[in-house]
Amino acid sequence: MQHLNETALQGLQAQLRVDQLEAGKRLPARNKERWISYVLEGSMDLMRGNTSLGRIDAAEDNGRATQPLFADGLDVEFAAAITSTRLLSISRRALEATLAAETSHYEVGEQSLSSTEGELLEQFYKALSDGKMQLPSMPEIALRIRELTADEDASLNDLAKVIQIDPSLTARLIQAANSAAYRGTRAVGSVREAITRLGLKRTASLAFSITMHNVFKAKSAKISHQMQSLWENSVEVSAIAYIIARHSRLMDPDHALLAGLMHRVGAVPILLFSENLDTHDADVNLAINRLAPMIGGVLLKEWGFAQDIVQAIEEGEQWTRNPDAPADLCDIVIAARLYADIRNDRTLPIDSLNEAPAFRKLGLGDIGSDRSLQMLEDAAEEIASIREFLS
Repeated sequence: MQHLNETALQGLQAQLRVDQLEAGKRLPARNKERWISYVLEGSMDLMRGNTSLGRIDAAEDNGRATQPLFADGLDVEFAAAITSTRLLSISRRALEATLAAETSHYEVGEQSLSSTEGELLEQFYKALSDGKMQLPSMPEIALRIRELTADEDASLNDLAKVIQIDPSLTARLIQAANSAAYRGTRAVGSVREAITRLGLKRTASLAFSITMHNVFKAKSAKISHQMQSLWENSVEVSAIAYIIARHSRLMDPDHALLAGLMHRVGAVPILLFSENLDTHDADVNLAINRLAPMIGGVLLKEWGFAQDIVQAIEEGEQWTRNPDAPADLCDIVIAARLYADIRNDRTLPIDSLNEAPAFRKLGLGDIGSDRSLQMLEDAAEEIASIREFLS
C-alpha cells in the first residue's frame, strides 16, 4: 500500500491557492473542472439563473463548508459571494494524481471508491491541510521526561521525582522492571530500585512509552472502543518489534518498542475528527488506512521524534520497500506488523509474506518455516509481560 510521503505532500501543497472574493463577485461552476474549492471565510450563494439553490456560510457549524463548493448533484451555474469571502482551492488534477499514486496498491474488494468515500477522504485531507484537524498534544509528563533526557546533568533522582508524580506510571515502571523482559535476580519495589536496574536511558524510554497510552484515549463513547482496539494492536506490535530488534542486534530494542507503539498514531487525529461527523466505522477505517501514515508523520515531526521513527510510521505499510538497502527501523516495524497479523489470524495485506524483503534483511529466515515463528514462541513470556505493563 502506498501513502503520501513528505515529498508528495509538499508537491500537493504547492497546488493550493487562497483567493479573496469581494461581495458580489461571481465564480462560474465550470471552475470545478480545474479546482476543488472550499469556503474558508464568508458566505456564498449557489445560483442557477436568479434562483438560489443554497447558501454556504463558513461561520455556520452545519458541515456544508467542509464539502467542496461545487458539490456533485446540484445543477449550479455559479456561486455568488454574499460577503467578502476567502476560498481555498486545490488543483483537481494534482489531487487526483496524488491520491491515485497513494492508493495504487489498495483495493476494497474489487471495487473503486464510492463518491461518499471519496468525499470523506477529501474532508479529512482538507481538515489536515487547513490546520482544522486537531493534533493531540504530547502528555505533559512525557515532555518532562524528554527534557530530562536532553539534560546531560540529569540524575536518576531527577527522573525518579518526575515519575513519582504519576502513581500509575510509577506502578507500571516497577512492573516493567520486574517483567520477564527486564527482570533481575530479585524483585524491586521502588522507583529508585527500578531506575537503578534499568538505567537512566532505558527508564526514560520506557516511561515515555508508557505515558503514550494517554494519547489513545477518547471522551466520546462513539470512538472509545476504536481507540482501545488501536492501542491494544499498537502494544502488541511494539512488543514484537522489541523482540525482533533484540534478535537482529541492529538497534536499541527500546527504540524499536517506541516505534512499534507509534506505528498507527496517525489514526488518533482521524478518530477524534470523526466524532463530529455522521460516518460509519467502515468509512473511518478507510480514511485511517489511506491517511494515517501521512498524518502520523506530521504529528511525530511536531513532537520532535527521531527521523527514523517518523520514517517507520510514514513508510510502515510499504511492504516491499528498499529490497536492496540495509535493514532499518522501518523494516522492524513492517515485520512486527505482519507477525502480529499472523498471531491474530488476520487477513494479510500482501499475498505472501515472502514478498516483504524485511524478513530476509533482518535475518528472520523463511517466513514459511517454523524457525521464523519460533523466535516469537520462545519470547512469548516476554511479549506477554511487555503487553501487560504497557496496557
